[in-house]
Amino acid sequence: MTTHTAPADAGRPTGRPVPRPRPVSPPRTRRRPALLALGVALVVVSALGAAALFTAFSGTERVLVVVSAVDAGQPVPAGALAVTDATVTPDLAVVPAGELDAVVGATALVPLLAGQLLSPDAVGEGPAVPGDGRSVVGLPLSRTQLPATGVQAGDTVLVVDTPQAGGDPPSGVPAAIEATVLRVAVDDVDPSLVVVDVVAPVDDARRLAARAGTGRIHVVLTDGVALQRAD
Repeated sequence: MTTHTAPADAGRPTGRPVPRPRPVSPPRTRRRPALLALGVALVVVSALGAAALFTAFSGTERVLVVVSAVDAGQPVPAGALAVTDATVTPDLAVVPAGELDAVVGATALVPLLAGQLLSPDAVGEGPAVPGDGRSVVGLPLSRTQLPATGVQAGDTVLVVDTPQAGGDPPSGVPAAIEATVLRVAVDDVDPSLVVVDVVAPVDDARRLAARAGTGRIHVVLTDGVALQRAD
């Protein structure tokens, strides 16, 4: 008895292609327009908030800057100031550019240095120099009679009596007169000679003038811009 095995293609329709299985696509996630819009709005609000904070704490303004030094007690000339754009923080006091006309002619209450932004407290209706009961006296000094750091307008100094050249130092504390530096100028003929104008009460100014004539004085810097610069 002979057994016949059916061929592998048995039972399939002849002449027709075998269908291939279709790939299954992942399920689509439905996007909710409302949530998408809310996300975009939050991003925009965050960006605007950061910009507002930056502007509040650091903004660029047109302000006044000192371009030419002005001694304390002197009127501020128009040429000493200019307008500039500067980044201003809340803790920085400045004078807006629009107040230029009001500042010109005002009194410099402290020395104004070239390059610094003008502060509202630096100018005002201060007393004219030298002021009531005070006088200005010029002290002709060699550079060895001054600190190596120098002195400048606004500094507080002590003008100290010194002994004669080659003499013994005093046994006690030498006499001294306190004064405020008004102006410093180098002699045009002799550059080693510096003339320091100081302001002091009238009686002290007379004593300073008499002592300056002897040449036996030395200027000691006690407080002021020059001392801070040296530190």
